[in-house]
Amino acid sequence: MTDNLSSQFEGFESDLKSVQFRQEREPQWRELEQLMARVESQGHDGLSFDESLAFATLYRKALSSLSVAREISLDRGVQSYLEALAARAYSLMYTRPNRPGLAMIEFFVRGLPSAVCSIWPSLLVAVLTFALGAVFGFVLYHEDLGWLTAIMGSDPFGGRGPENSVAELRETIYDPGSLGQRTQGWAEFSIQLMINNVGVALLAFSLGVAGAVPTLGLLFYNGLIIGLFYSVFHDKGLGLDIIAWLSIHGVTEISAIFLGGAAGIHVGRGVLFPGRKSRAARLRENGRRAGEVAMGAVVMLILAGLIEGYFRQAVNVLEWRLFIGWGLGFAIFAYFGTGGWWQALRRSIAP
Repeated sequence: MTDNLSSQFEGFESDLKSVQFRQEREPQWRELEQLMARVESQGHDGLSFDESLAFATLYRKALSSLSVAREISLDRGVQSYLEALAARAYSLMYTRPNRPGLAMIEFFVRGLPSAVCSIWPSLLVAVLTFALGAVFGFVLYHEDLGWLTAIMGSDPFGGRGPENSVAELRETIYDPGSLGQRTQGWAEFSIQLMINNVGVALLAFSLGVAGAVPTLGLLFYNGLIIGLFYSVFHDKGLGLDIIAWLSIHGVTEISAIFLGGAAGIHVGRGVLFPGRKSRAARLRENGRRAGEVAMGAVVMLILAGLIEGYFRQAVNVLEWRLFIGWGLGFAIFAYFGTGGWWQALRRSIAP
């Protein structure tokens, strides 16, 4: 009988402690819940500076309350409530709120430009490799026309070759048909271009695991084709015309190929030069960053496919082709410039 009374008294005392404990601290928990609700609906920008400080302070107090509740074995309901409160506050303190589209917006606004700038040495190597291939193709063409057939076959560019007259080549650049005729079937053509170009960029990225050597070879080969193609028109006095024809879609397309190649080279750097980290750890680190860049390349190639499929056919004026193509190029450069080229350069050369 005495044991039962003692047990009931201890249970009553424990309940009393729980009630008192909760009454003393519950206003803080409610305030924390209100701040968390605002962060979930408006993001961290929805809090003022003072409210952000209060959020951090209330989070620490909630953790302290949970620790005390566990230490003195308070009511299990109070402990469960505090565990859930602390976990929710932690997720909002150290991760982004899970709102639809927020991660994607964050990636394109900040993540992608930052990722591209952070791998600028690999991007520079990709650009130089492609340019070297283009110069090599131009030189080979003028050294011996046999190289064109040896590399590209008997019909290298679908009816565009050195045997064509100036008028025939010009007609392939400036289609004489009406707007409807020039753009007929553009959607199907765009999809085919997207599939082909995305495949090239992803291949350049994936080949990076082989030490980036195949990636460099792919970039050089694509540059070589551009050099040979340009030479066909350059020799007939249509150099600027073909540059304009290529610019309207090529600035975006080739920039995306640079990104895919840079992603592959960055992965290859992790394989060949792991530094102080293990090769596996460096490969994981470089692979995550390179994957972000490759994703950006895919998006750009989809855009390039739409431009090439429709606007390249629709716009038949040299000046407008140059304006649209290099205008897009300037916009791309400005966009990636927001990732901090100078800061990335300083970090990479800092001792």
